[in-house]
Amino acid sequence: MSGSLRNGVIAGALTIALYSIVYLIDKSQVFSLLLYWGTVPVTVFFMYRAAVYEVGHSAGSLYWRELIRAPFGVFVVSGLVFWIFYYLLFTFDSEMAALSMARQLEALDVMQEYSGGQLTEAQIVEARREIESSEGRFSLTNLAFSFAKGILGGFLIALIIAFATRGRSDGANQLGRYDA
Repeated sequence: MSGSLRNGVIAGALTIALYSIVYLIDKSQVFSLLLYWGTVPVTVFFMYRAAVYEVGHSAGSLYWRELIRAPFGVFVVSGLVFWIFYYLLFTFDSEMAALSMARQLEALDVMQEYSGGQLTEAQIVEARREIESSEGRFSLTNLAFSFAKGILGGFLIALIIAFATRGRSDGANQLGRYDA
């Protein structure tokens, strides 16, 4: 199993474990932004770990795309593992859809309160109608869209990690190639 795949599966499994613990304690907290953003360091750690491994075990020089490949691979694998779990959670627990819809309606009320009148009544009514018509369901389309939204962020994190780990190499020439 490659380093990216192994580290991605571990990061995804740890994220699932955190979500599972929260789910068992209080299902409504599965939608917490604190939980969502709190799992990012887990993935970043394993992305960094894979990048350091690649730099340390390369026989020759590494180009930027090679430096980015390992941490980005971890992000993709971890994301796939997590979003499949999340989809299955909605599939097998019918209460999750109702909790999701309630949380979205609460968020809409907060947005309305803090928008300072920028949202028109028609926009609020339309948003409420869309939330209620979806009934809080989480479809494969939602899964794909959520995963795709995260890809850009994952690439940027992988780029930062590649930049940080390239310093672990022995030197660089003018062409952007780094000796590992």
